[in-house]
Amino acid sequence: MDTNNNFKEIQKYIELFESFLVKFIKGDSISGRFLKTEDNAQLKRVVLEVLDFLTELFGENNTFSLNILNTLNTPTVMGSPSYASVKDVIAILQAATTKLKRTGIKIKSTISSTSSQIPSVNEFQGNVETDFWEEGHFRLFASHLAKDKDNATLLQSELNHYNISTFVAHKDITPTKEWQEEIELALKTAEALIALLTPGFHESFWTDQEVGFAMGQDILAVAIILGEEPYGFIAKLQSFQGKNKTMKELANEIFKVFLLNKQTKKGMAYALLNRFESSNSYAEAQNNMSLLEKIEYWESQFEERIRNALHSNRQISKAYDVPYSADTLISKWTKL
Repeated sequence: MDTNNNFKEIQKYIELFESFLVKFIKGDSISGRFLKTEDNAQLKRVVLEVLDFLTELFGENNTFSLNILNTLNTPTVMGSPSYASVKDVIAILQAATTKLKRTGIKIKSTISSTSSQIPSVNEFQGNVETDFWEEGHFRLFASHLAKDKDNATLLQSELNHYNISTFVAHKDITPTKEWQEEIELALKTAEALIALLTPGFHESFWTDQEVGFAMGQDILAVAIILGEEPYGFIAKLQSFQGKNKTMKELANEIFKVFLLNKQTKKGMAYALLNRFESSNSYAEAQNNMSLLEKIEYWESQFEERIRNALHSNRQISKAYDVPYSADTLISKWTKL
């Protein structure tokens, strides 16, 4: 089966699962959240089909099949998969689509005619012009509900102190082509994603899609628990409790995660080195040096860049204790 047919096949299954969502809503139960017996039997047959198809595409015990099994492992009291779990399956299939776009041949996808033209984060070298990423910063996508945009903006401001540029959608998401393209571009070029799990997060089709997209990109996705517990495939993400913490405290915890995680520590090291080189005052140089000392990734070129900054930037070379701290940092890594 060629790549184009694979896309068509996944789209077929996505449409099937979406039809089941309609059947849930039209259900005869009091809550409208259970399927009729015949629909439930059909859903189970489709699940088996899609699991076989994903195994054919990605091999035994692939992430997408395991996530679907985990999502459907908690049926409702009537023994049927829930409305929410079917939504999760759709997001997982969207993630599988993204994976195909990254690994398959470049063709026009029947699911999205635009996203296949956008480079993945692994291909992105700054050649895609955007107006939402700050140059030289670590790129972070914040998935959040529209009602939480003010808090997301405050978090964005705090994260900027660590040279983390955060994409925050400032308007209620309307599925226009232009808006979807901007969301896709931000997701494609992000180095990590955070999901702000506030009450109602799971009810949003778009937030689930964003997290699923990030998982398909193989970038780090972190869930911050802010009143809603991780669910379905999101329960597998790295997470930490954020309730009753200030945005400054949350930003610091996110920063620590990115410093240590194997998927993000390289990008974080580059971002902090960029910040150090651009220090505009003695105080900035001291603060940026203290951040740079925390990196958990090193390349031989870092020594040259640090020494060049000491030579060319007076704010760095004359800042109290910074030259000594820089030498100590270089010695630490070059002796390893």
